[in-house]
Amino acid sequence: MTGTVTKAQLKGGRVSWGYVFDLGRDENGKRRQLVHKGFERKKQAEDALRHALADQENGRSVHKDPRTF
Repeated sequence: MTGTVTKAQLKGGRVSWGYVFDLGRDENGKRRQLVHKGFERKKQAEDALRHALADQENGRSVHKDPRTF
């Protein structure tokens, strides 16, 4: 299983990093993806992606953060 580190240009010129990876397909055949954004550095996003992938492969569930801002 692989994921992708993404880069986004925010208003004001700031850069935000994030990652996305596939969780498989749901019962209707639609793709499920986990997306996490808001990292200040690329290295932080890569480390978080690596951790999320390891959790997924070890059978631990990976969920989105339920908090809203």
